[in-house]
Amino acid sequence: MSLHPSFCHGDDDRTFSLLLMTSSNDRETLTKKLFDDLLSRFLSDIGSSVSGAAGDEYWNQLLEKAKVDGFSIEYSCVRNDSFTSSSSCAASLVTSEFPVEYQTEKVKAHLAATCSLLGVSPQAALLITEDALRKNIKRLKNSRRKSNFFLNESKNDEIDFSKSLLSSLFGTRILLLIVRDYHYAQQISRIRFIAEALRREHQKDEERIKSLCSDFLSQFDERITLTYSHGGANRRGLFQILLSMACAPEKSLGRGVLYLSSSLSTYNTENDGESLPPINIPIYYALSDQDFSRHLMEEHSRQHNIELRTEALEALFALFYGGRIESINRGDYMLLLSSFESQNFFTNYKRGFYKEKKICSIRARKQSQLCALILAGSLNLCKLSNINSELVLPLFLSGDEQSVRQEINYIGRDLLLHKFSCRVLKRRHTALSNKRRNDNDFFHYMFEEEKVEAPESIALLTFGVLLKLCHKNVPHSALNLFF
Repeated sequence: MSLHPSFCHGDDDRTFSLLLMTSSNDRETLTKKLFDDLLSRFLSDIGSSVSGAAGDEYWNQLLEKAKVDGFSIEYSCVRNDSFTSSSSCAASLVTSEFPVEYQTEKVKAHLAATCSLLGVSPQAALLITEDALRKNIKRLKNSRRKSNFFLNESKNDEIDFSKSLLSSLFGTRILLLIVRDYHYAQQISRIRFIAEALRREHQKDEERIKSLCSDFLSQFDERITLTYSHGGANRRGLFQILLSMACAPEKSLGRGVLYLSSSLSTYNTENDGESLPPINIPIYYALSDQDFSRHLMEEHSRQHNIELRTEALEALFALFYGGRIESINRGDYMLLLSSFESQNFFTNYKRGFYKEKKICSIRARKQSQLCALILAGSLNLCKLSNINSELVLPLFLSGDEQSVRQEINYIGRDLLLHKFSCRVLKRRHTALSNKRRNDNDFFHYMFEEEKVEAPESIALLTFGVLLKLCHKNVPHSALNLFF
């Protein structure tokens, strides 16, 4: 069995590293094709059957809620994506188009499990498998030598070793875990690439890189156009994608997915009656079917509920601070507030089931801090150092007087005041109550009050400052209602 030369997927972690390079020689290898290939794979990520951001379900619910709350936001969508449902692929897997060496029952079992677990097509599953093996070939080779079990050791050619290795791993949980971990890491690199492209687009950089980044990001924005009740339309494709990734409900793994994965063998026992020796990866592959399924669910939830959400928030932060979105209006700001509130980013992190509670608490804190900075940065307060009498902010003054009052009242009172600010007091009460039970020193107790975090206060203060400045410079407006 060989690694077929026609199958080559791509290493987006390496592409991301190239974007970070400062040497012009290294950057010469960063081509438009690498940008386009990464774009295609990223769109496949968000369109997969295991992604909560797939389709328009979450976005439609968000717009419907906005309509109920008094905001009329219409959107038009232009897409050329062709996603394949992994559930149907796994159920009717066809490998006839693959090379002969891949048309075996073990290959089919591996591809069916990979398609279901990662939400990819059979073709993509095979490409990812081969890329994962290439990425880990050196580590796997050293592991075999240490275990005195080296297939075809007389052949020094790496491809020959890969033939035997891939043949022995197909149909095992070991290969599935290697592929899953590789795919999860690639997903994170793709989002980080987008965040870095947002930063590079408006920084002092060589024109070729800035042009590549700008064209790359424009392909996202052109997918979605939002039209608002108070007039105007904006391209918001990247905004929609990142907000959906950060806030859409997590999709859990179904029984069918878990069965296909847990039914894979622990080892391959076809090598002269010997079992495949353990490779230097955690021994999750040796767990019972029930514990192995639980491990898959935990890692899936960690990837989609913690890692990808946090990275999407990082990219959303770069979207507003980088300058690609010059200014937002009330519809945009309401969508941000409503999405963050639905995910309870400013409350204690209790979603999912994780063993490393401390790590999850740290990530949850980072998510709440990022949300606060996004809400503040979206208002572009840092760009309003010179306030004058001609200041006009679309957020507060666009549209007729009735809509301004209604929408500002909902944002300021119903969302920021009633749903956000009250959590600061609840968090303070909980934190200080716990501290007081454990420490009777009153002065130490009062000192601890200063340590209670209130990230949402950044959003509250920013909104209040701009509201006051806008009323001061445009006193005869609908904002009189609030002063």
